[in-house]
Amino acid sequence: GMVELRRPDGALVLRAPGDVARISPDEALLAIADGPDVNLHRLADGQLIATLATGAGGRLAALEFTPDGRKLRVLADLGVQTWDIASRQLERAAAGLALDGDIDRAQFSPGGLALLVRESLGEAGAQLTLFDAADGHKLLQRPDPLARGSFAFDAEGSLAALVIDGELDLLDLAGQPRGQVALPGFERIAFSPDAQTLATANDAAVMLWRITDGAPERTLARNPGCPVITRRSDWLSYGADGSLLAATAGSNFGGAFLSATRWDRRLATAADRCFHADEQILWAFAGARSALAFGRQLEIHGADALTHTVGLASPASALALSPDAALVALAGADGGVQLFDVAGALVGALPLEGAAAELAFSPDGSLLAARRADGAAWVWQVGPRALLAQIDLGPGVRRAIFTADNQLLIAGGAPGVSFYRVSGGQRLGAIAAPADDLAIGPRRRLLAVLSGGQVQLWGIP
Repeated sequence: GMVELRRPDGALVLRAPGDVARISPDEALLAIADGPDVNLHRLADGQLIATLATGAGGRLAALEFTPDGRKLRVLADLGVQTWDIASRQLERAAAGLALDGDIDRAQFSPGGLALLVRESLGEAGAQLTLFDAADGHKLLQRPDPLARGSFAFDAEGSLAALVIDGELDLLDLAGQPRGQVALPGFERIAFSPDAQTLATANDAAVMLWRITDGAPERTLARNPGCPVITRRSDWLSYGADGSLLAATAGSNFGGAFLSATRWDRRLATAADRCFHADEQILWAFAGARSALAFGRQLEIHGADALTHTVGLASPASALALSPDAALVALAGADGGVQLFDVAGALVGALPLEGAAAELAFSPDGSLLAARRADGAAWVWQVGPRALLAQIDLGPGVRRAIFTADNQLLIAGGAPGVSFYRVSGGQRLGAIAAPADDLAIGPRRRLLAVLSGGQVQLWGIP
């Protein structure tokens, strides 16, 4: 693969071959595994500042910075190596891993204390192995004859979950069991952000398991009336603060139906709906609150349950929640944008000709952008409900987001990524790469562009 780093004006900063890449926790360094070597680049300008020669005979399978960013763990055919970033010296080299097949997937735990490897064994299927990353010794191994096993680490890097043939193993990073549960038909797993609960999903239900001892906490059943016939859950995810859990499952009869469910994890309350694929389904999350729009109905959910339902004059075409979860913005299919408070009361309206394809709040909630499918966009100041700018983003745009300082609107889509000044609408620069999605990093200095299945990282002016 290739790694590219560009400035917002489109200037190429770095283009380098690489198999695996990791960014340091302080977003100062980019580590790229290129064959047997690790190249360290300064993220600000792409400058190569060091090369770590691992001496491996082939490509490297995994990289991971320690939480303080001072060390880098590398998985090579010689075993796990630990490098000191400041001195660029090899600090520790573990003995070679005892592998029986080719590495299909490898992942270090957050912080790099443990390593999970899935090995391909040909006709014998596969196996999952947990290694101590410090010395490379094998902590635990599980056969996976159907080669469909999955694994995950919790966010704190203290627990691992293995799911093989309907059985879940919860392990600490010493390989000691924390619980074992039979999970017939469950093939999706997700740790809660607080590392207290593990969720597993199939088309019929989501089950929550207590991390401390692996005991079942509760079952979140889907609506049995949903005509979903599948044994695979398409998506399972926690909200950022862990209070919400959402899952979808699709029909295997041409995708005719979609089951979409949102639960409050603490009280197991659910907003479960069955939708035909032709029906527009819109979800928005902010903190512990969510909004759901479908047909001619808007639902507002608080931290514990459904709180308010609002009837709509026309179906919604776009939906957004302000970052503080205090305001719901909804665009109607017949035009206009309505603003609701969390009690469902209409508190404002913004004029818009035609249906908006997207609504987006700025990170501080003071601005709201509406984008039509033809690329016409409007930016309002939310407080005074005043139009700030009208910008022509052009056709083919799929996503528009604000920068943290509210100065720029970034638009990405089939034509590429463009940067616009919010105050006057001027186009400041562009990236000539189609964008399927955009995201800004948590430190607000990096722009991630998803393009053709690859993620490119860019600086933000």
